Amino acid sequence: MKLTDTMRTDPISLAAAKKLGGVPDGFSFFRLEWLGAKPEDWKVMKCSGAVFREAKSGPRKGQQCILVKGTERTAFVTSAEINAEAAAIAPPITTT
Repeated sequence: MKLTDTMRTDPISLAAAKKLGGVPDGFSFFRLEWLGAKPEDWKVMKCSGAVFREAKSGPRKGQQCILVKGTERTAFVTSAEINAEAAAIAPPITTT
């Protein structure tokens, strides 16, 4: 599993990738949505992603923007799992 730079530093992506049991190379999350009507109800996030490949022609030629069919995956992560990942990647606070 090769995480992109964004995924490596994003606690939501890290929690979702762990929940999926790892993700293949070229995988990116493209939709993150809290479940619930109001912010106080937001305890679970739906994270959808897929493998993307480079466009071979057109204005986005060379960019990873074409979704590879059959690679879409979804994970549901809790705010507690996201907070745990955030705490794990946060630099330690030092006082002088």
